[in-house]
Amino acid sequence: MVYNTITMTKSFLVILVLIAAGCADSEDRGKETSVFLAVKKAAGKCQTSLPAMTWLRDLIQNSQNNPHYQGDFYAVSTSMGTVIVQQPLIMSCLGCIRFDCSGNPITTIEDSRLEELMQGINSDNKIYSWIE
Repeated sequence: MVYNTITMTKSFLVILVLIAAGCADSEDRGKETSVFLAVKKAAGKCQTSLPAMTWLRDLIQNSQNNPHYQGDFYAVSTSMGTVIVQQPLIMSCLGCIRFDCSGNPITTIEDSRLEELMQGINSDNKIYSWIE
């Protein structure tokens, strides 16, 4: 009876470890898929190719590992073109990290354009959420 209990316990632990490893792999694949879909959505809004948006893929992937930059990404169509907005969760400034479709930072913006951009930072334009 003791032998069966020990064998069952070991078997249970092995199965538990395999399940945990499978879940971790699935989570990584899910993140890769969501990054790919975010870049694909942004490329569509920017009317450019996926290879031209590798900067965005890298930016999203780097933000996943840095708590200061973890947050959502938006692709907002504006009168000045599509603007990619990175919105870290711990940043109090809404829409302060902005890029054009080539990955160039947009450091200054007119007040009227800023208001237009702020209205576009919503769920309809969200391309990536670090909380899936």
